[in-house]
Amino acid sequence: MRVDGIGRDAANRVANTVAALLNGPGAHGLHVHTVHDEPRSALKVVVTGGLEGTAEILKVVHALTEGPS
Repeated sequence: MRVDGIGRDAANRVANTVAALLNGPGAHGLHVHTVHDEPRSALKVVVTGGLEGTAEILKVVHALTEGPS
């Protein structure tokens, strides 16, 4: 997933929130890698693992970066 128009503070908030979720129950087998490209104001989030867990992580990233639909 790529999020455009995101600053360093917001990218850190997303990365920290996702890291906290991975330490919680039900996160077994999930791996997440985040990279913030500050000059382009872009955040890349790569999630690998089970379908349900991956979907939940992506929902959280969406909610943190774009708000509710």
